[in-house]
Amino acid sequence: MTKSRQSFIFGLILLLVAGIVILSWNRRQDGIHSGTGAMGNQVSKVGAQANAPKDHVTVEERDPVAAFMAAYQTPIEFYGKVVDQHGDPVAGATVRLIPFDNTSEDSHSKMTLASDSEGRFAVKGLKGLALGVQIEKTGYLAIPDLGFEKPASSRRIEYGLNAEKGARFKDPKNPTVFTLQKVGPLEPMAYVEEKNWSFPAKGSTRAIALDSPNGIGTHQMICRFTSGWGDLPEGKRFGKMFDWKFEASIAGGGFCKSDSDYAFDAPESGYQEKIVIQYTGDMPREQWRRLAYRRYFVKFPDGSYGRIRLGVDGASEPARGPLSLTGP
Repeated sequence: MTKSRQSFIFGLILLLVAGIVILSWNRRQDGIHSGTGAMGNQVSKVGAQANAPKDHVTVEERDPVAAFMAAYQTPIEFYGKVVDQHGDPVAGATVRLIPFDNTSEDSHSKMTLASDSEGRFAVKGLKGLALGVQIEKTGYLAIPDLGFEKPASSRRIEYGLNAEKGARFKDPKNPTVFTLQKVGPLEPMAYVEEKNWSFPAKGSTRAIALDSPNGIGTHQMICRFTSGWGDLPEGKRFGKMFDWKFEASIAGGGFCKSDSDYAFDAPESGYQEKIVIQYTGDMPREQWRRLAYRRYFVKFPDGSYGRIRLGVDGASEPARGPLSLTGP
């Protein structure tokens, strides 16, 4: 056999081997793609899941900018009712509306309407991302919005970006309530700014009058403060519980607890001559407080009434004083 003949046979063998390898590779690839080869079924499923289109693509996912701009064209439907602090309807109240209908705050539409004889009003035919509502009337005080769980004279209702929130305001049988504070007959009033008062921590009494900033006058309450804070070792007081008590009394008059800064009409009855705020060091920790805040209407023997807000710090330094007191 000549050298050239040997080379030809060797080359043919290489071609046959290459053909077998290619054929084997192609079969393997066919198996993977068709799902009939080793692991072919599993690979094909994974590939199908990765490349499968989503069942639903939201507008926000396709074009969030366009979706945001479209939200300014959301139809607005709203029903409201205006009442006073006693729950009585307020007719003829001015209802100021601000539909947020474009991206510029300076160019939002503004319009007004009036509540009817039952204090009701309705808003239809507007569009916007949200609706601002503000109620006012001469002889009434507006109450700021501190959350839907509290009375308020103004609200912002979301529509465009939260359809569920907007839907809850579309029921005419369940209008959103707005509250105005009706001002009663005006009485002469002495107003005292907030002031801190010091007391001996061992229970000596002190008289504080509500007539003037220096606490001098005829409308007095007698206060007593005791605290065990000073008995704790210095440097080890942080986070410690201790006994403390604040007492106040008005002879021939008394205190009536109030739960609102917007209640101005003092009740005629329900007063107790003495109040006590007390915490003890053996109380459950979740019930114990170092700071206590209260609101009261006060009544004096001469028929005068007042309103106070007080805060008591059971561990105050003597220079600051444990009691913070302000008038109306």
